[in-house]
Amino acid sequence: MYKDTYKRIEREYESKRNLANQNFQKLKENTYNNNPRLKEIDLEISKLGIKAVRLSITSDKSQSCKDLENQIAKLKKEREQILSKLNIELVPKYSCTKCNDTGYIYENGTSQMCSCFKQELINESYSKSNLYKLKEESFDKVNLNLFSNEVNKDYQISPRANMEKIIKIAKDFIDNFEDPSQKNLLFTGTPRSR
Repeated sequence: MYKDTYKRIEREYESKRNLANQNFQKLKENTYNNNPRLKEIDLEISKLGIKAVRLSITSDKSQSCKDLENQIAKLKKEREQILSKLNIELVPKYSCTKCNDTGYIYENGTSQMCSCFKQELINESYSKSNLYKLKEESFDKVNLNLFSNEVNKDYQISPRANMEKIIKIAKDFIDNFEDPSQKNLLFTGTPRSR
């Protein structure tokens, strides 16, 4: 069950990530079509970056690398100015900026589950547990008329009196929940339907 839930959430994350990337590509294409200079700048930055890497591998010409870095910095500044004027942020819009909708964060050579993914697992477990229905339930909704007033000979108490006693114990437990000396409660038996 857990494995199926985990896999389903992973597929949902993959879909979210793909959608964000598709939307980004559309935005990028539209932005390039309306602002051809941006496309030129991005292509030029890529070419200069590749040139800088090749130069650093094949040669000791540190001044040439420095020149390329300066050219790239100038282009990036021009790019930022154009995007600022357009009021456009040309990056994918992921639901989670920590993991970029992968569900995992990679740090220091290790990966760990992102808090957003953990929260999805918790939400799924919560919805399957029916705990969300607790908001609809309270002691005030207990219908004591469901329980007989006839005293049970084996227990020397009627089911209704027993239920009243159980409700009082439960309310006392809740009222003193923070008290470390308070004992836990364990309910057993078959629930009665309304």
